[in-house]
Amino acid sequence: MSLEVNFSMRFNTRLVVILWLAGLAGVLSFLLIDLDALIKLLPIPAETEIPPIPALKLLSLIQQAVILAVAVLVGVALASKVGLSSPVAEAAASGGDAVSAFKPQIIPGIIGGLAGGVSLVLIAAVLKPFLSPEMLARIGEFGKVLPFPTRLLYGGILEELLLRWGLMTLLVWTAWRLFQKGRGQPKPSFFVGAILVSSLVFAIGHLPIA
Repeated sequence: MSLEVNFSMRFNTRLVVILWLAGLAGVLSFLLIDLDALIKLLPIPAETEIPPIPALKLLSLIQQAVILAVAVLVGVALASKVGLSSPVAEAAASGGDAVSAFKPQIIPGIIGGLAGGVSLVLIAAVLKPFLSPEMLARIGEFGKVLPFPTRLLYGGILEELLLRWGLMTLLVWTAWRLFQKGRGQPKPSFFVGAILVSSLVFAIGHLPIA
């Protein structure tokens, strides 16, 4: 039993470190953003006193790194309880073959990515006539402020760890504990609800630029 506990603790510790470091790449990519240009795009009152950019970046990095750590810890503690996992990270944490764990995700990932990309393009095309010229100009400028590495690492890794691995897992676990008393497998509706809520939080987090 002691060996099992020690192995579990080592595995969880490694998993936390792996996921946190992956997310940290997204946190550090924030340094690539022209923060002064980004602030000018936000609807901030003119009289608002903005801290020096270096200090603002440092505080943002610290804040995001701490929030990331909390999200990773929550996910590691609760994901397995509700049947969720991170196959590649878990394979790496256990000393297994991460490449083999990644292969089954390639085709679904490509299909899902293409479907999501096409959906976003179609939604943008439908909504564009309803947006003001000022809004369209702001969206265009916002896109120029975000370098490609930041979009890839911040949006593709960091936000997924925060909102999917952390928040979504917590929501599923909470519903499972409240409505099923922690027994059996969580109902599919819990996952659907958690996905919707975490997506809503994601959208709300991007409202300031609108």
